Amino acid sequence: QLGGTATSLGTLTELTGTVEYDGGAQNVLSEDYYNLVIDQSGNKTAQGVINVANDMTISNSASFLTSTNTIDVSGTTTVGATLEIGNALYNSRGGFSATGNINFSHGGGKLRFYTVSPTSLGTLDNTLGTIVYMSGATNVLSDDYYTLTIDDGGTAKTLQGNANIAGNLNIKSGNELNLGSNTMTITGTSDVDGTVNIGTGTYDANGAFDATGGSVTFTDAGRLELAGTVTSFGTFTPSTGKVIYNGGVQNVLAENYSNLTFRSSGVKTASGNINVSNELVIRSSATFDIAATTTTVTGTTYVNSSGTLSISTGTFDANGTFNASGTPVGDVTFTGAGSLELGSTVTSLGNYTGSNSTILFNGSSAQTINAGSGFTVDNLTVNNTSGVTLNADVTVNSTLTLTSGDIISTSTNKLSLKGSVSGGSSSSHISGPVDFIADATNECSIPVGNGTDYTPIKLQRNGGSA
Repeated sequence: QLGGTATSLGTLTELTGTVEYDGGAQNVLSEDYYNLVIDQSGNKTAQGVINVANDMTISNSASFLTSTNTIDVSGTTTVGATLEIGNALYNSRGGFSATGNINFSHGGGKLRFYTVSPTSLGTLDNTLGTIVYMSGATNVLSDDYYTLTIDDGGTAKTLQGNANIAGNLNIKSGNELNLGSNTMTITGTSDVDGTVNIGTGTYDANGAFDATGGSVTFTDAGRLELAGTVTSFGTFTPSTGKVIYNGGVQNVLAENYSNLTFRSSGVKTASGNINVSNELVIRSSATFDIAATTTTVTGTTYVNSSGTLSISTGTFDANGTFNASGTPVGDVTFTGAGSLELGSTVTSLGNYTGSNSTILFNGSSAQTINAGSGFTVDNLTVNNTSGVTLNADVTVNSTLTLTSGDIISTSTNKLSLKGSVSGGSSSSHISGPVDFIADATNECSIPVGNGTDYTPIKLQRNGGSA
């Protein structure tokens, strides 16, 4: 026991025994100890590299300061008072338990766990420093971290509960972090050079996210929430997971998603072709702009809560139900000569606006155009052998293309043509009332019939107003 100033321990043989510093403020000599105890109030400051062959204990209001020196403990570290790590490494190799405080006085400080997982981190400083889980330390504790690093390979590390990271998360190459059913929230940057495995939990990335060279793997219906710049998912396995872009202005990665959601105001722009095998949701004032790319959705597309689907010159291919209803309804907006392809039930087209647009109905069963009080489209194509029925007034400004199946109108749900008609046959024609509104004297062929008999007519204005 050393209660005063220690100048030297001479030749210290650390095969067994304990050295205890239990005075007030003391210097802790740079030595190879067997057991080291830091006891009683006052700062005990390391004077150089310290190696502990067995256990280290910090207790009874003592504060152990590493300063800039590496501390390496082969046995168990028990912190009942305060461990303060400066610009240095504290290596825990045989177990770690803290009921006291773990503080960092420098951003370069690191507490590294090897071989054995820690059981508790006491009151952990989440304003500076890095906690590193190395090989063998497979349980990542539920806590509030500043910077968290997963390193050194070995068996995958598993999150033991919800975790908040005020700084950055680093998953090094060759390492894997499993979230399980827990939520991990990262304020800073996510740098995933290894693998993040999302089960039923949530990975909430509020800063930049980059998995270049790494992997993002869903094994269940978990969530990946992205509020910052997204650079890459690396090798992406979507399973039944959901990816949510909920920042402001963002680029949306060209990927094969299972479920894709857009939330929060700001334009989310597709950076390439996107495939969604289940649901795509646009809501909460978000805008999804497909630009000149193609987005294909196998499941249901929801555009609601003031969400906007914006189509420039690209194609949005909705193979499942398309629903832009809600309170408030969604918006479908064309800014160029793009196309909206509808292959199943169309519940609502919401607030539909656009010029040079094309809507294609290409389902395999009967479809209905539900558009509230009616809508106007530049180009409309029917390619459905079971036919398309109007449930609103529809005006086609440019070209109606009839490839397969009838378009069925009524006196209360009327079809109005202001341009030309392409196609038309006994198996594909207009069945019901049609208004032809001409502003030129060109002849127009109107392929009408009654669903069975095909009786096309030709009209030509020979003077007067349109």
